Amino acid sequence: MIALAALARAEIVDRIAVIAGNQVITQSEIRREIRLTAFLNGEQPDFSPAARRKAADRLIEQKLIRRELELSRYPLPEVTAIQPTWKELLRERSWSERELEGELAKAGLSRPDLERRLLWQHTLLRFIEVRFLPGVHVSEEEVRESFEASRAGHAAGNVRLSFEQVREEIERTLRDRQVDRELDQWLKDARGRTRVEIRPEAFE
Repeated sequence: MIALAALARAEIVDRIAVIAGNQVITQSEIRREIRLTAFLNGEQPDFSPAARRKAADRLIEQKLIRRELELSRYPLPEVTAIQPTWKELLRERSWSERELEGELAKAGLSRPDLERRLLWQHTLLRFIEVRFLPGVHVSEEEVRESFEASRAGHAAGNVRLSFEQVREEIERTLRDRQVDRELDQWLKDARGRTRVEIRPEAFE
């Protein structure tokens, strides 16, 4: 019995691919992340070492954000928030609920796997909205500079829209870029404060 227990513990340790702070990421989590990403993108899953490392990095970032959400008690979306996204997926793929579950099974996934992934996407958006959007400001000058640069890049014969016609779109684009930079910097800082151990043998 002791030998069997030791073997079981060894198998559990073998399945750990990353330790981030006091949290672990297992090889099965990485494989599921790859399957979910491929499923939503309509692609075949790539389980190469490089793809598994990228998936592990995404999961590390997810762990860091979830920890921040818990510590700061950010408001989290209800599970009902995924319903519009769920219906949109069915519409885009022309699937019924039964067909969706069949496709999930073929991809090695379950309905709860997809529900958790979609809920995470909404949670991430909520985190960004609360944590970064309030501090983002795009000036009139920045919008105009972007507009002029865009006009300069068009051929003379192309139809040109007025500043007012594209103003909101340009402002939204600049705001999104700034938010992305803020999020990237936050993740870099958070990862720098966290002890992350990546086990190379898990990615061979």
